Amino acid sequence: MKEYNQPSKREIKQLIRLAFITSPIIGIYAIVPMLVFLLAQPENQEFLYFIDSGRILIGISVISASFFLQWLFNIILFRILDRREIFQKNSWLKYIASYLFIIVLIAVMSQVTKNRPNVGFVPVVYPYIGGLTNNTFIILLIAVITSKNQRIRLEIEKAKLEVLNVKAQQEDLKHKIHPHFLFNSLNTLRILIGKEPKKAENYVLNLSSFLRFSISESVKDTALIKDEMQFCLNYIDMHRVRYSDAIRIKYDLPEEIINNCHIPVFTLQILAENAIKHNAFSKNTPLFIELLYNKDGTLTFKNNLIFKKHEQPTTKTGLHNLKQRFELLGNKSFITKRDETQNEFSVSFKPIVL
Repeated sequence: MKEYNQPSKREIKQLIRLAFITSPIIGIYAIVPMLVFLLAQPENQEFLYFIDSGRILIGISVISASFFLQWLFNIILFRILDRREIFQKNSWLKYIASYLFIIVLIAVMSQVTKNRPNVGFVPVVYPYIGGLTNNTFIILLIAVITSKNQRIRLEIEKAKLEVLNVKAQQEDLKHKIHPHFLFNSLNTLRILIGKEPKKAENYVLNLSSFLRFSISESVKDTALIKDEMQFCLNYIDMHRVRYSDAIRIKYDLPEEIINNCHIPVFTLQILAENAIKHNAFSKNTPLFIELLYNKDGTLTFKNNLIFKKHEQPTTKTGLHNLKQRFELLGNKSFITKRDETQNEFSVSFKPIVL
């Protein structure tokens, strides 16, 4: 069973450092009220002859050492008890054990020193009050430190799980790209083999080159825009084997954006595939694809709409997955727009600066 409440070595060092800091403070705090009380009582004036800086320093040192040992006792005790399942489930038991030990220790020390001179201003219960108060102070500090560190550990573990979940979702979304693309490619190749064998041969060469590049890039979450553009152009060239000049593309992006900014891998290819799949283009009514840079820093990928006579229902899986991949990278700028009055479909998004 994992010991979530057990202090780590780093926490133990942190608690020991805190013990070093608080022990002399408690020593001073314990001695000063006693001196004030002593000096305020006329009947205790005879003890003034025995009070000097050396004795005060010794008193502070003794109390500080006792408090420090009390610290070490609780650190060691909790370290031992936290290894046992019963104390993990019932943490209050270790606090009771700590108080019982302190009470027994004070009782034993009282018996050892019972023959010391009776000083009226020191009540019999003072050692118990002081010891238990100190123990409460120590336990509270240990609880605060360990609970804080435990919360930090849980937050770190949660963050790690979220990162792993994001990576898993990224991989899942990327894996959904290739089966969809391969289905369309093989369907196109089947048509070409029957009608134009020579074009089919060129298509196979282009497809082989495309897949080699896509496999090398698939291990990445993002790619430079210049690489994505080349990838997209290669994809469109494959379709030009069949459609020739029926697909036309142009782009107008600053060189700085092309060479320095990133987008999720396969973004432009998916958008080009979406445009090709859902439009009834031909040589007489070509498909125009544009990639533009906007003044607000976003990019727009747009194409004209050429409606099919029999429009097939679409699940928009490709665009939905692409939007999810942008969001998983912390980019929520992905916006699609269909303007049938202008016969235009566009997708806008912000490039990623790494």
